Amino acid sequence: MPGFPFPPWSIFYQSYGLSLEQAVWLKSLLSLSILICEIPGGLLADRLGRKFSLIAGGGLWIISLLIYGLAGSFGAFAIAEILGGMSASLISGADTALAFDTLLQLQQPEKYCQLEGRLGAISGISEAVCGIIGSLVASVHLTYPFYLQTLCIVAYTAVASTLREPMPHTRNRQRPPGHGENPAPSPDRASPPALADPFFRYLWHRDLSHRLAFPGLHATTRAAIAAFGVAWAIFHSIMSLASLSAAQLAARLGIRTTLALLILLLGGSYLLLASIQQPWGIVFIGVIYAVRGWRSPLTRSYLNQDLESNQRAALLSVDSFVFRGSFAIVGPAIGWLAQTYSLEIALLSFGLLLLATSGFCWLKLVHWRVI
Repeated sequence: MPGFPFPPWSIFYQSYGLSLEQAVWLKSLLSLSILICEIPGGLLADRLGRKFSLIAGGGLWIISLLIYGLAGSFGAFAIAEILGGMSASLISGADTALAFDTLLQLQQPEKYCQLEGRLGAISGISEAVCGIIGSLVASVHLTYPFYLQTLCIVAYTAVASTLREPMPHTRNRQRPPGHGENPAPSPDRASPPALADPFFRYLWHRDLSHRLAFPGLHATTRAAIAAFGVAWAIFHSIMSLASLSAAQLAARLGIRTTLALLILLLGGSYLLLASIQQPWGIVFIGVIYAVRGWRSPLTRSYLNQDLESNQRAALLSVDSFVFRGSFAIVGPAIGWLAQTYSLEIALLSFGLLLLATSGFCWLKLVHWRVI
Protein backbone atom coordinates (compact mmCIF):
# COMPACT_ATOMS: atom_id res chain seq x y z
CA MET A 1 0.00 0.00 0.00
CA PRO A 2 1.26 3.49 -0.81
CA GLY A 3 1.83 5.75 2.14
CA PHE A 4 1.04 9.45 2.35
CA PRO A 5 2.93 10.24 5.59
CA PHE A 6 6.06 12.09 4.57
CA PRO A 7 9.43 10.29 4.72
CA PRO A 8 11.25 12.00 7.62
CA TRP A 9 9.41 10.69 10.69
CA SER A 10 12.07 12.39 12.79
CA ILE A 11 10.65 15.81 11.84
CA PHE A 12 7.14 14.78 12.88
CA TYR A 13 8.32 13.44 16.23
CA GLN A 14 10.54 16.47 16.86
CA SER A 15 7.51 18.73 16.40
CA TYR A 16 6.04 17.07 19.50
CA GLY A 17 9.27 17.35 21.48
CA LEU A 18 10.44 13.77 21.00
CA SER A 19 14.12 12.93 20.56
CA LEU A 20 15.65 10.70 17.87
CA GLU A 21 16.14 8.01 20.51
CA GLN A 22 12.43 8.15 21.42
CA ALA A 23 11.55 7.95 17.73
CA VAL A 24 13.60 4.80 17.33
CA TRP A 25 12.02 3.38 20.49
CA LEU A 26 8.57 3.93 18.98
CA LYS A 27 9.56 2.09 15.81
CA SER A 28 11.11 -0.63 17.93
CA LEU A 29 7.80 -0.89 19.77
CA LEU A 30 6.12 -1.35 16.40
CA SER A 31 8.57 -4.13 15.62
CA LEU A 32 8.03 -5.73 19.02
CA SER A 33 4.26 -5.64 18.52
CA ILE A 34 4.62 -7.38 15.19
CA LEU A 35 7.14 -9.77 16.73
CA ILE A 36 4.59 -10.93 19.29
CA CYS A 37 1.64 -11.09 16.89
CA GLU A 38 3.43 -12.12 13.69
CA ILE A 39 3.22 -15.92 13.83
CA PRO A 40 -0.24 -15.98 15.50
CA GLY A 41 -1.40 -13.63 12.74
CA GLY A 42 -0.12 -16.01 10.07
CA LEU A 43 -1.78 -18.99 11.75
CA LEU A 44 -5.00 -17.01 11.95
CA ALA A 45 -4.81 -16.28 8.23
CA ASP A 46 -4.34 -19.97 7.44
CA ARG A 47 -7.25 -20.98 9.68
CA LEU A 48 -9.83 -18.23 9.17
CA GLY A 49 -8.82 -17.14 5.69
CA ARG A 50 -6.44 -14.64 4.16
CA LYS A 51 -9.33 -12.36 3.20
CA PHE A 52 -10.42 -12.11 6.83
CA SER A 53 -6.88 -11.22 7.90
CA LEU A 54 -6.57 -8.49 5.28
CA ILE A 55 -9.86 -6.88 6.30
CA ALA A 56 -9.11 -7.08 10.03
CA GLY A 57 -5.62 -5.71 9.47
CA GLY A 58 -7.00 -2.82 7.47
CA GLY A 59 -9.41 -1.93 10.27
CA LEU A 60 -6.67 -1.81 12.90
CA TRP A 61 -4.49 0.21 10.54
CA ILE A 62 -7.21 2.85 10.22
CA ILE A 63 -7.49 3.18 14.01
CA SER A 64 -3.70 3.52 14.31
CA LEU A 65 -3.58 6.30 11.72
CA LEU A 66 -6.42 8.21 13.35
CA ILE A 67 -4.58 8.13 16.69
CA TYR A 68 -1.50 9.58 15.00
CA GLY A 69 -3.59 12.30 13.41
CA LEU A 70 -5.52 13.26 16.53
CA ALA A 71 -3.08 12.66 19.40
CA GLY A 72 0.27 14.23 20.22
CA SER A 73 2.09 12.43 23.01
CA PHE A 74 4.63 9.62 23.29
CA GLY A 75 2.05 7.41 25.04
CA ALA A 76 -0.56 7.90 22.34
CA PHE A 77 1.99 7.25 19.61
CA ALA A 78 3.01 4.08 21.45
CA ILE A 79 -0.59 2.82 21.37
CA ALA A 80 -0.80 3.66 17.68
CA GLU A 81 2.41 1.72 17.00
CA ILE A 82 1.08 -1.32 18.88
CA LEU A 83 -2.14 -1.29 16.86
CA GLY A 84 -0.12 -0.75 13.71
CA GLY A 85 1.98 -3.77 14.61
CA MET A 86 -1.12 -5.91 15.08
CA SER A 87 -2.37 -4.71 11.71
CA ALA A 88 0.90 -5.52 9.98
CA SER A 89 1.00 -8.99 11.54
CA LEU A 90 -2.45 -9.77 10.17
CA ILE A 91 -1.60 -8.55 6.67
CA SER A 92 1.96 -9.92 6.56
CA GLY A 93 2.05 -13.29 4.86
CA ALA A 94 -1.67 -13.28 4.11
CA ASP A 95 -1.35 -11.06 1.03
CA THR A 96 1.59 -13.01 -0.39
CA ALA A 97 -0.03 -16.37 0.35
CA LEU A 98 -3.25 -15.27 -1.32
CA ALA A 99 -1.40 -14.13 -4.44
CA PHE A 100 0.77 -17.24 -4.77
CA ASP A 101 -2.09 -19.69 -4.16
CA THR A 102 -4.13 -17.86 -6.78
CA LEU A 103 -1.32 -18.39 -9.29
CA LEU A 104 -1.18 -22.06 -8.29
CA GLN A 105 -4.89 -22.37 -8.98
CA LEU A 106 -4.29 -20.77 -12.38
CA GLN A 107 -1.36 -23.21 -12.89
CA GLN A 108 1.08 -20.32 -13.33
CA PRO A 109 3.30 -20.41 -10.19
CA GLU A 110 6.44 -19.80 -12.25
CA LYS A 111 5.20 -16.27 -12.93
CA TYR A 112 5.26 -15.26 -9.27
CA CYS A 113 8.74 -13.72 -9.30
CA GLN A 114 7.86 -11.53 -12.28
CA LEU A 115 4.49 -10.66 -10.72
CA GLU A 116 6.15 -9.74 -7.43
CA GLY A 117 8.61 -7.57 -9.33
CA ARG A 118 5.81 -5.75 -11.13
CA LEU A 119 3.86 -5.29 -7.91
CA GLY A 120 7.01 -3.93 -6.28
CA ALA A 121 7.43 -1.49 -9.15
CA ILE A 122 3.82 -0.35 -8.91
CA SER A 123 4.18 0.01 -5.15
CA GLY A 124 7.37 2.01 -5.56
CA ILE A 125 5.80 4.39 -8.06
CA SER A 126 2.76 4.78 -5.81
CA GLU A 127 5.03 5.51 -2.85
CA ALA A 128 6.88 8.08 -4.96
CA VAL A 129 3.72 9.92 -5.93
CA CYS A 130 2.25 9.69 -2.44
CA GLY A 131 5.56 10.82 -0.95
CA ILE A 132 5.46 14.03 -2.97
CA ILE A 133 1.82 14.66 -2.14
CA GLY A 134 2.34 13.75 1.51
CA SER A 135 5.35 16.03 1.87
CA LEU A 136 3.54 18.96 0.28
CA VAL A 137 0.54 18.41 2.53
CA ALA A 138 2.81 17.98 5.56
CA SER A 139 4.40 21.35 4.82
CA VAL A 140 0.94 22.82 5.52
CA HIS A 141 0.30 20.71 8.63
CA LEU A 142 2.20 17.66 9.82
CA THR A 143 -0.92 15.62 10.63
CA TYR A 144 -2.73 16.05 7.31
CA PRO A 145 -0.94 13.15 5.58
CA PHE A 146 -2.38 10.76 8.16
CA TYR A 147 -5.90 11.68 7.12
CA LEU A 148 -5.02 11.07 3.47
CA GLN A 149 -3.51 7.74 4.42
CA THR A 150 -6.67 6.83 6.33
CA LEU A 151 -8.75 7.32 3.18
CA CYS A 152 -6.25 5.17 1.30
CA ILE A 153 -6.54 2.30 3.81
CA VAL A 154 -10.33 2.54 3.80
CA ALA A 155 -10.18 1.97 0.04
CA TYR A 156 -7.71 -0.91 0.56
CA THR A 157 -10.04 -2.58 3.06
CA ALA A 158 -12.97 -2.20 0.69
CA VAL A 159 -11.01 -3.86 -2.13
CA ALA A 160 -9.91 -6.68 0.21
CA SER A 161 -13.54 -7.43 0.99
CA THR A 162 -14.15 -8.27 -2.69
CA LEU A 163 -11.37 -10.89 -2.96
CA ARG A 164 -11.99 -14.63 -3.32
CA GLU A 165 -10.07 -17.34 -1.47
CA PRO A 166 -8.23 -19.77 -3.80
CA MET A 167 -8.33 -23.52 -3.25
CA PRO A 168 -5.53 -25.00 -1.07
CA HIS A 169 -2.69 -26.71 -2.92
CA THR A 170 0.10 -29.11 -2.06
CA ARG A 171 3.76 -28.21 -2.23
CA ASN A 172 5.13 -27.01 -5.54
CA ARG A 173 8.68 -28.00 -6.49
CA GLN A 174 9.47 -25.58 -9.30
CA ARG A 175 12.40 -23.34 -8.56
CA PRO A 176 12.45 -19.58 -9.06
CA PRO A 177 14.82 -17.95 -11.57
CA GLY A 178 18.51 -18.31 -10.88
CA HIS A 179 18.40 -21.68 -9.11
CA GLY A 180 19.22 -23.91 -12.04
CA GLU A 181 22.98 -23.68 -11.55
CA ASN A 182 22.94 -25.02 -8.01
CA PRO A 183 23.69 -28.67 -7.24
CA ALA A 184 20.95 -30.95 -6.05
CA PRO A 185 20.41 -30.54 -2.32
CA SER A 186 22.02 -33.11 -0.11
CA PRO A 187 19.69 -35.13 2.12
CA ASP A 188 21.38 -34.00 5.31
CA ARG A 189 21.20 -30.27 4.71
CA ALA A 190 18.69 -27.91 6.27
CA SER A 191 15.41 -27.68 4.35
CA PRO A 192 14.47 -24.29 2.84
CA PRO A 193 10.76 -24.73 3.73
CA ALA A 194 11.69 -24.76 7.40
CA LEU A 195 12.55 -21.06 7.04
CA ALA A 196 15.53 -21.62 9.28
CA ASP A 197 17.67 -20.26 6.46
CA PRO A 198 19.69 -17.66 8.36
CA PHE A 199 20.18 -15.53 5.26
CA PHE A 200 16.71 -14.11 5.61
CA ARG A 201 17.73 -12.62 8.92
CA TYR A 202 19.67 -9.97 7.01
CA LEU A 203 16.39 -8.53 5.76
CA TRP A 204 16.01 -6.45 8.90
CA HIS A 205 17.85 -3.67 7.10
CA ARG A 206 14.80 -2.54 5.21
CA ASP A 207 13.16 -0.15 7.69
CA LEU A 208 16.43 1.26 8.99
CA SER A 209 17.24 2.40 5.47
CA HIS A 210 15.08 5.47 5.93
CA ARG A 211 14.96 5.67 9.74
CA LEU A 212 18.69 6.29 9.82
CA ALA A 213 19.48 7.58 6.35
CA PHE A 214 16.74 10.20 6.00
CA PRO A 215 17.59 11.97 9.27
CA GLY A 216 21.17 12.05 7.98
CA LEU A 217 20.00 13.71 4.79
CA HIS A 218 18.07 16.26 6.82
CA ALA A 219 21.02 16.98 9.09
CA THR A 220 23.43 17.35 6.17
CA THR A 221 21.37 19.40 3.72
CA ARG A 222 18.85 21.16 5.99
CA ALA A 223 16.34 20.47 3.27
CA ALA A 224 12.77 21.69 3.54
CA ILE A 225 10.03 19.17 4.29
CA ALA A 226 8.70 19.37 0.74
CA ALA A 227 12.15 18.49 -0.61
CA PHE A 228 11.93 15.13 1.10
CA GLY A 229 8.98 14.32 -1.14
CA VAL A 230 11.21 14.70 -4.20
CA ALA A 231 13.91 12.50 -2.65
CA TRP A 232 11.26 9.98 -1.59
CA ALA A 233 9.95 9.87 -5.17
CA ILE A 234 13.41 9.36 -6.65
CA PHE A 235 14.34 6.59 -4.23
CA HIS A 236 11.09 4.70 -4.74
CA SER A 237 11.43 5.05 -8.50
CA ILE A 238 14.84 3.40 -8.18
CA MET A 239 13.25 0.65 -6.08
CA SER A 240 10.57 0.17 -8.74
CA LEU A 241 13.12 -0.26 -11.54
CA ALA A 242 15.08 -2.72 -9.42
CA SER A 243 11.95 -4.77 -8.71
CA LEU A 244 11.22 -5.06 -12.42
CA SER A 245 14.72 -6.40 -13.10
CA ALA A 246 14.97 -8.81 -10.14
CA ALA A 247 14.07 -11.98 -12.05
CA GLN A 248 16.47 -11.13 -14.89
CA LEU A 249 19.27 -10.34 -12.42
CA ALA A 250 18.93 -13.71 -10.68
CA ALA A 251 18.65 -15.58 -13.98
CA ARG A 252 21.84 -13.95 -15.26
CA LEU A 253 24.02 -14.07 -12.15
CA GLY A 254 22.49 -16.96 -10.23
CA ILE A 255 20.87 -16.67 -6.83
CA ARG A 256 24.13 -17.25 -4.93
CA THR A 257 26.03 -14.45 -6.66
CA THR A 258 23.01 -12.15 -6.59
CA LEU A 259 22.56 -12.45 -2.82
CA ALA A 260 26.28 -11.87 -2.22
CA LEU A 261 26.13 -8.75 -4.39
CA LEU A 262 23.11 -7.41 -2.48
CA ILE A 263 24.88 -7.90 0.85
CA LEU A 264 27.98 -6.02 -0.34
CA LEU A 265 25.96 -3.19 -1.85
CA LEU A 266 23.83 -2.81 1.24
CA GLY A 267 26.55 -2.93 3.88
CA GLY A 268 28.90 -0.81 1.79
CA SER A 269 26.24 1.87 1.33
CA TYR A 270 25.80 2.31 5.08
CA LEU A 271 29.56 2.56 5.57
CA LEU A 272 29.86 5.18 2.82
CA LEU A 273 26.91 7.14 4.21
CA ALA A 274 28.77 7.30 7.51
CA SER A 275 31.97 8.48 5.83
CA ILE A 276 30.69 11.04 3.33
CA GLN A 277 29.46 14.32 4.78
CA GLN A 278 28.36 15.81 1.45
CA PRO A 279 24.87 16.10 -0.07
CA TRP A 280 25.82 13.78 -2.95
CA GLY A 281 26.11 11.00 -0.38
CA ILE A 282 22.38 10.47 -0.80
CA VAL A 283 23.34 8.40 -3.87
CA PHE A 284 23.98 5.55 -1.44
CA ILE A 285 20.47 5.85 -0.04
CA GLY A 286 19.38 5.18 -3.62
CA VAL A 287 21.55 2.05 -3.64
CA ILE A 288 19.86 0.88 -0.43
CA TYR A 289 16.46 1.31 -2.05
CA ALA A 290 17.64 -0.58 -5.14
CA VAL A 291 18.62 -3.49 -2.90
CA ARG A 292 15.16 -3.38 -1.36
CA GLY A 293 13.66 -3.57 -4.83
CA TRP A 294 15.73 -6.60 -5.86
CA ARG A 295 15.28 -8.38 -2.55
CA SER A 296 11.53 -8.74 -2.28
CA PRO A 297 10.72 -10.62 -5.53
CA LEU A 298 13.69 -12.97 -5.15
CA THR A 299 13.24 -13.96 -1.53
CA ARG A 300 9.46 -14.22 -1.61
CA SER A 301 9.55 -16.33 -4.76
CA TYR A 302 12.25 -18.52 -3.24
CA LEU A 303 10.21 -19.13 -0.09
CA ASN A 304 6.83 -19.65 -1.75
CA GLN A 305 8.06 -22.40 -4.05
CA ASP A 306 8.49 -24.88 -1.18
CA LEU A 307 5.62 -24.11 1.17
CA GLU A 308 2.39 -26.01 1.68
CA SER A 309 -0.70 -23.93 0.94
CA ASN A 310 -2.30 -24.51 4.33
CA GLN A 311 0.87 -23.30 6.09
CA ARG A 312 1.99 -20.60 3.69
CA ALA A 313 0.81 -17.50 5.57
CA ALA A 314 2.13 -18.78 8.91
CA LEU A 315 5.55 -19.72 7.56
CA LEU A 316 5.91 -16.50 5.59
CA SER A 317 5.24 -14.71 8.86
CA VAL A 318 8.38 -16.30 10.28
CA ASP A 319 10.47 -14.27 7.84
CA SER A 320 8.94 -11.07 9.16
CA PHE A 321 9.17 -12.42 12.71
CA VAL A 322 12.95 -12.77 12.41
CA PHE A 323 13.27 -9.27 10.97
CA ARG A 324 11.13 -7.65 13.66
CA GLY A 325 12.91 -9.50 16.44
CA SER A 326 16.25 -8.32 15.12
CA PHE A 327 15.10 -4.72 14.84
CA ALA A 328 13.53 -4.76 18.32
CA ILE A 329 17.00 -5.60 19.65
CA VAL A 330 19.24 -3.63 17.31
CA GLY A 331 17.00 -0.60 16.73
CA PRO A 332 17.22 0.88 20.24
CA ALA A 333 20.96 0.28 20.32
CA ILE A 334 21.44 2.10 17.01
CA GLY A 335 19.18 4.91 18.20
CA TRP A 336 21.21 5.21 21.40
CA LEU A 337 24.43 5.45 19.40
CA ALA A 338 22.94 8.19 17.20
CA GLN A 339 21.67 10.12 20.21
CA THR A 340 24.74 9.67 22.43
CA TYR A 341 27.52 9.91 19.86
CA SER A 342 26.50 10.78 16.29
CA LEU A 343 24.45 9.56 13.36
CA GLU A 344 27.71 8.73 11.56
CA ILE A 345 28.75 6.34 14.35
CA ALA A 346 25.31 4.73 14.23
CA LEU A 347 25.48 4.23 10.45
CA LEU A 348 29.02 2.87 10.64
CA SER A 349 28.12 0.42 13.39
CA PHE A 350 25.05 -0.80 11.56
CA GLY A 351 26.94 -1.24 8.30
CA LEU A 352 29.65 -3.33 9.95
CA LEU A 353 27.10 -5.41 11.83
CA LEU A 354 25.13 -5.97 8.65
CA LEU A 355 28.16 -7.10 6.66
CA ALA A 356 29.32 -9.45 9.42
CA THR A 357 25.98 -11.14 10.08
CA SER A 358 24.88 -11.27 6.45
CA GLY A 359 28.23 -12.61 5.29
CA PHE A 360 28.15 -15.33 7.94
CA CYS A 361 24.60 -16.33 6.96
CA TRP A 362 25.48 -16.38 3.25
CA LEU A 363 28.45 -18.66 3.93
CA LYS A 364 26.23 -21.00 5.93
CA LEU A 365 23.68 -21.20 3.14
CA VAL A 366 26.42 -22.03 0.65
CA HIS A 367 27.84 -24.65 3.01
CA TRP A 368 24.40 -26.25 3.47
CA ARG A 369 23.86 -26.07 -0.32
CA VAL A 370 20.65 -24.12 0.15
CA ILE A 371 21.80 -21.66 -2.52
